[in-house]
Amino acid sequence: MPKVVETALAVSANQPTLHPGRSTRPRGCLQRELDEALVAHRGDREWLPDHEEPADANQIKERRKREKNSGHCTRLSLHSGHAPTPALRGRSMAIATAQHETRPIPISRLILDQENARHGKRPDQEAVIEWMATHQDRSYLLRLAQSIASRGLNPADRCLVVPAEDDASFYVIMEGNRRVSALKLLANPDLCPNQTLAKQLRAIAQEAIVPLPTAVDCVIMPDPQTAAQWIELRHIGLQGGAGVAPWGSHEQEAFRTRFGLPPKYGPSLEILNFAERQGLLVPADRKRVPISSLQRLLGTPEVRQRMGLDMRRGHIVFTGDIAHIERAVSDVLGELVASISVSKIKSVDQRRAWIGALSERKGWQSGLPEPSLARAIPLFPRDDEQEPSEDQEQLPQVEVSQPVRRAPRDPLQRKTVIAPGTGLRTNSPKLKQVFLELRRLEVDEFPIAGAVLLRVFIEILLDTYLQTHSMRPRDKLAGKANQVRDHVLKQNPQMQKEVKRDFKGLDIFANRPDSTGSANTLHAVVHGLSFQLSPADVKRDWDQLRPCITWLEGSL
Repeated sequence: MPKVVETALAVSANQPTLHPGRSTRPRGCLQRELDEALVAHRGDREWLPDHEEPADANQIKERRKREKNSGHCTRLSLHSGHAPTPALRGRSMAIATAQHETRPIPISRLILDQENARHGKRPDQEAVIEWMATHQDRSYLLRLAQSIASRGLNPADRCLVVPAEDDASFYVIMEGNRRVSALKLLANPDLCPNQTLAKQLRAIAQEAIVPLPTAVDCVIMPDPQTAAQWIELRHIGLQGGAGVAPWGSHEQEAFRTRFGLPPKYGPSLEILNFAERQGLLVPADRKRVPISSLQRLLGTPEVRQRMGLDMRRGHIVFTGDIAHIERAVSDVLGELVASISVSKIKSVDQRRAWIGALSERKGWQSGLPEPSLARAIPLFPRDDEQEPSEDQEQLPQVEVSQPVRRAPRDPLQRKTVIAPGTGLRTNSPKLKQVFLELRRLEVDEFPIAGAVLLRVFIEILLDTYLQTHSMRPRDKLAGKANQVRDHVLKQNPQMQKEVKRDFKGLDIFANRPDSTGSANTLHAVVHGLSFQLSPADVKRDWDQLRPCITWLEGSL
C-alpha cells in the first residue's frame, strides 16, 4: 500500500489537530473524503467502510450530517487484504497529498538537492553552490538575488521539500534549489567561490530594499516520489493541458498592456493592430506572426524606410502614402506567417537584403517618398488626444508632393512651463498633481517656483520608474537619471539609436553640469542664495526632456 495512503488511513477519527495557518478540524475528516472518493469509484469494491455496504449519494449525505453533529468521521479498513486498483490508488493519492503540511522552515535547515536535474549528481553542498556560481546559471542567480532583495520571494511559488534521511529536522529541497541557493549566498556571500559574484551579492544584500528572508514557506512531501508528480507538472511541458502552459510573445504583451508595464514589442503590436484593423491580417493569423522577428525588422531603419514607416519616441509613424504602407505591411506579415527562418534576418545586413529582395519581388520598391518630404502621422493617437468618431475614423492620407516645414517652436511664446493640452499617462497621483501644477504655473511670473517644481517632477518621475521596475535608486539625482536611461537602453536593444536620440535631454540633465537643464543647475536654484534661471531656460529644460518623458510615461 502506498505509504501516504497507509498513513492517512491510520489517522485517528476522533483526535483534532491544529495545523499552522489552517483552521482546526478533525483529522478523521480525511477518512470521510477518502470514503466518498472510494464509494464514487464504481467497480472497486475491495475498499469499503468497515461498518456498512457501498453507499449511494443520499446515504453519503446522511452520514456526513451525522458526522458533523457527532464531531468525528468514520474510518476505512482494507477488506480481504486487497490493494486498491491503479485508478483508485491515484485518486486516493491526490486526496492525501492535498493535505500536506505547509510551514516556514529556516534556511539553515534546508539542504540543496545534490541530484537536481539542472546540474546532475554533485558530491556535496559546496559543489552545488559552485555549479550555480560558475556555470550558465550565474547571471540568472544574480538577477534572482536582486529580485529577492528588492521585493522578496515570489508568493506564487513555494518550495517542495522532503525530510532528510539522516535527520528529519532537516529538509532536502526538491523544488526551489535556485531560490534557496540565492538566499544562502545572500546570507553568507563568502560561500560563493567566484569572488566577483561574491562582491556583487554582498552589495545586493547590504542595499536590500526589503528584509531578506531567514525562512522559506515550504510544502513538506513524504518522499521524493510524491514530490516528483508535482515537479513533473511544473517542468516537463504542457502535458496535454495538465502542466504549466507558458505564455508566448502575444500573451506577454497583453499582460504588459493590462498592467501598464512598458511593452517589449510595442512597435510590433502597433503594426499588428493596424493590419488587423485594415483587414490585412485575419485574427487567426495574428498569433502565427513571430513577434520577435517583426520587432527585429522594425528596428532596422532601412526596413522602415522601404515600408514607408519611421519611429518617433518609441511609436510607429507613417512617412509614406497609405496604399504603399498597407501593401508593404501585408507582404511583410505574409512572409512572417509563412514561417521565414530567423537565420535569414538575424543580422542588419541580412535584414537589409531581405527587405530589398521582398520589395523588388512584390513590386513596391519604387515610388517611396523620401522621409524628409513626408509628414509623420502617428499610427494611433495618444491617450490625451481626441479619438475620431466611429463614422469618421480612418487613417489619414498623407500629402507628400510638397515638403511640410514647421517653424521652430519658441519657448517664450507660452506662459507656462508645460504647453497647454500636453498630457501625461501615469498611475502615480503625486506625479500627476505636480505635472498639472507645472502645466498651470505661469513661469514668466514665477520662474524660481517653476524651476524648483520642475526639479521635483523629474525626481518623482525617476523614483517612480525605478520603483516600478524594482530597482534600488542611486543616491544622487544625476545617478538616478543615468540608471533609468541605461535600463531603457537595455530593454530596447533593437532601438538603441532612437532611445539615445530621445534621451538626449536626460543625458544633458545627468552629465552636463554647466547646462541650464542639468541636475546640478536645478540643485543650485534650490540651494543657491542668488542663483536662478530665466523663464525661457525653464521652458527649454522641459522641452528637451519631453521626448524622454514620453518614453517613460507608459511605465508609470
